[in-house]
Amino acid sequence: MSLSPTIVRQYDIRGTYLKNLFEKDAYFFGHSFGSWMKDVKKKTVVIGCDGRYSSPILKEKLIQGLMSVGAHVIDVDAVPTPFVYYAVQTYPTDAGIMVTGSHNPKDDNGFKITLKERPFFGKDLEKLQNQNIDVCHSGRLETYDVVAPYIEMIKSMFKVPLNCRVVFDTGNGIVGPFIKKIAPIMVTDPHFLYTDVDGNFPNHAPDPSDQDAMVNLQKEVKNIQADLGIAFDGDGDRFGVVTGHGDLLGGDELGFLLACSLLSSIPSPTCLFDIKTSAGILDTLKHHGAKVLLSPSGHSLIKEKMKQMNADFAGEVSGHFFFKSHFSFDDGLYAACHFLKHCYPINVTIPKAFSTPEIRIPYPEEDKFHIIERIKSRLSEGQFIGIDGIRFESDTGWWLIRASHTQAVLSLRFEGCSSHFLTKIIADFLELLKNETELLNILQEICPQFFNHI
Repeated sequence: MSLSPTIVRQYDIRGTYLKNLFEKDAYFFGHSFGSWMKDVKKKTVVIGCDGRYSSPILKEKLIQGLMSVGAHVIDVDAVPTPFVYYAVQTYPTDAGIMVTGSHNPKDDNGFKITLKERPFFGKDLEKLQNQNIDVCHSGRLETYDVVAPYIEMIKSMFKVPLNCRVVFDTGNGIVGPFIKKIAPIMVTDPHFLYTDVDGNFPNHAPDPSDQDAMVNLQKEVKNIQADLGIAFDGDGDRFGVVTGHGDLLGGDELGFLLACSLLSSIPSPTCLFDIKTSAGILDTLKHHGAKVLLSPSGHSLIKEKMKQMNADFAGEVSGHFFFKSHFSFDDGLYAACHFLKHCYPINVTIPKAFSTPEIRIPYPEEDKFHIIERIKSRLSEGQFIGIDGIRFESDTGWWLIRASHTQAVLSLRFEGCSSHFLTKIIADFLELLKNETELLNILQEICPQFFNHI
C-alpha cells in the first residue's frame, strides 16, 4: 500500500476527502510515519485536528496507524495548528501532526507534520512511501490540554489589554472557540464574526489573503466604527488585518510592520520574505538596517531557511509570520498579538507600491510546473530569480509566476515603479506568453483588466 502521488505535496499531505484522500490513507500514513520514527529513535507524537467534518475520522485512523507500530500518541483534540506546534516545542515530544485542510475548500483535508528540531517535508514525505513497516506493537495514547498553557503564554505578553475596539473574524474555522478566550486578554472591546466552527464555511472562505473573504469584516469594522479588524484562516496559522478605515493591509505590508517592530530591540535583524514580496518593502527595510533575504514561498521552506540563517523574523504574502522568539513557527494568533502590542497604532509609513495583489488562477495540476519551465526557456540566464518559479526584475518593476505546491493553481504578481510602468510590466509578461494559449485564455477570463488597458 502507498499514498496516491497526487496527495504527497511539497509541504504536507493534502487531498480531497473520498476522492483521493481516504481513511486508509490516514492509517497508512500513521503506520509509515510511526515506523520511520522508530527507525530514528523517536517515539512521541502530538496529534490535533481542525473543524472540518472529515477531520475527526482521519485523526482517529491516523492515531490507529501510529499506535499499531508502537508510537506514543498525545491527542490534543480539535485545536488550531499553532497549538500543536506549541505542544511539540514545550512538552517532551518528538513530533507533531495536524489534520487540517487549512484554507482550502471544505472537502479538502490532509496532514501537516513537524519535528521538534526541524520541519518535515519534501523528500521526507517521499521517503515514507517506501518506508519499511515495523511489526505490529501496541502503542500508548494519552490526552494533553495544550489550551491552558498556550493562553498563559498569551497572558504573559499582555499585562493590560489595549483600550481599543477590534473585530475578530475566524470564518467558522477552528480558531473560533479559542479567540473568545484570547481576545479579552488583548483588547478591552472585542467583537466577533463567525466563531461557530462549521466545516462547510457557510459565510466565506477561511482565507485572509482572499480579498472576497475579507468583505464582511471590512463592512463590520465600518458599521461599528472599530479600530481594527483581524481575520484568521481555517487552522489559525495565518492572519490578516483590516484598518479602521476599512482598508486591507497586504500580507507583505503586515510583514513590513512586524519586521519594523524588531528594529528597536534587535540590531540589524535578519528578516526573510517570500518571493512574492514587494520590492519597495524589501528596499525600505534594508535602508533601516535590516538584513533582508528572499525565500521560496511555503511555510516548511521558510522554517528551514530561518534555521539555516538564524533569522529573527520571516513573513509570507499569504499571511504566515514567523518569530525566532516564538520557536520560528507560523502562529497567526501569536502574530496578531505581536501586531497589537508592538505595531498598533500604526505610526510607520508603509512604502507605496504600484502593484497587484497575489493573483491565483486555476491551472491543470499536471502542467503547472511544466509551464514555468517553458517560460524560463524564453529568458536568458541571470535575468530572473529562479528559487521558486520566476521573479523577473528590471529597473522599473518586476513580475512573478510560480506554481502552488498545495493546489492546482498558478500564482502571479506584478509591481511597477509607477502605474505606467506597472502597465508596461504586465504587457511585457503577456507578450512572453503569446504561445501559451491556455494560460492567456484563463487570464483573459479572470483578469480582463490586464487586457483592457494594454
